[in-house]
Amino acid sequence: MIQPMLKNILSLTFRLDRPEGFKAAGDKYLSKIIHEVSSLIRRKQKLFEHETFLLSARHINNIAQVLVEFAEDIHNSIGIWETMESYNLQFFRTKLPLISEPGVGMAAEAINPLRVQYLLFIYYRLINPNLIGSPHHRDLVFFANEISLFLEDKFQTMPRDSSVKALLTSTNEFGWDVKKKLIWLGTHSYLFRQCYQNYIADQGGNKEVMYIDDFLNQETTIWSGLGVIDILAGILDVPEEEKANIRSWYERHSAFYKVSGTPGPVTEMVNLINDQPYTVRVGDSFKYFDNEFIYFGNLVPYKGEWYWSGAQQRFNSVSGEDLKKLRSDFLTSTKTIAYRYRKDLAEKAKDSIKTQYEQFRKFTGEDYLVFPDGVHPKFMANS
Repeated sequence: MIQPMLKNILSLTFRLDRPEGFKAAGDKYLSKIIHEVSSLIRRKQKLFEHETFLLSARHINNIAQVLVEFAEDIHNSIGIWETMESYNLQFFRTKLPLISEPGVGMAAEAINPLRVQYLLFIYYRLINPNLIGSPHHRDLVFFANEISLFLEDKFQTMPRDSSVKALLTSTNEFGWDVKKKLIWLGTHSYLFRQCYQNYIADQGGNKEVMYIDDFLNQETTIWSGLGVIDILAGILDVPEEEKANIRSWYERHSAFYKVSGTPGPVTEMVNLINDQPYTVRVGDSFKYFDNEFIYFGNLVPYKGEWYWSGAQQRFNSVSGEDLKKLRSDFLTSTKTIAYRYRKDLAEKAKDSIKTQYEQFRKFTGEDYLVFPDGVHPKFMANS
């Protein structure tokens, strides 16, 4: 009785994480494979020499789903894992830091032991940040080998069709098309699902829109410090200019805004902190906007227009004096945010840093090292 019940639970959990409104022929096989991987994990971890990497029942079920979705990604060339490896190669000269040496090649479609080993090592750190264990621990290497062999065999005859790929290759015409993918990738994909759950737990379990939006746009993760927008930008089939725009969503334009014309699907607004115009595409939501009110929220760029990101607050009956105070308070308490779109303030801050640097050099009076790229030291003669 327990086995059928477990199978139903795994199937339900899996379905809840699938992209809504998308179906594919390959999906129907995955629940069964998740159940089989879960059983495999239970058997294989009994052979571990140590307790370091033993998983609880709950985490066995979770990692079984993660592993199968990872294999689905590789098998269908969805691009989530490939994009992560591409960044690693750029940053660290290896696709799998701590696992493989620089120069080690891997076929993009390979569900190989090294990839599974890296995935497992990161996942263990996600569920237990205090875990002390080598990425080359014998139990972990054994585990990765057994799982990769099983997944490789299972996916050999699988159709190359996936609802995840259907979502991520759907239209990117408007900013909200991209945002829909961002939300799914950050909250439901195997790469970020646990990161998201950990982040929300750190916020006291609060799932308000503002916290979700913060995670999706600005939170760095254990995946080499990458954020959700980094991976999404790498996956999407859009011009490089739009990829750069999406990556810039780290620096959302948070400010007070006012409608400057007649509200419509595309509405002209003014940022009241820098007095600059923004062309904002709001679609059918234009009825919410009125030039009698002031709105506080975040805007992000896409295809020459701006889109709201997260929730907005509306302020009624704001007098000139009230607005002056709002601007003053905003610039006092959130100056680093204003640097994103107030170039004059940003330049003043840079000049201040340069002054501090020169004062430091004068004070030390000695030769010293700097780290231009954060890693490699460069000798500087203080002359």
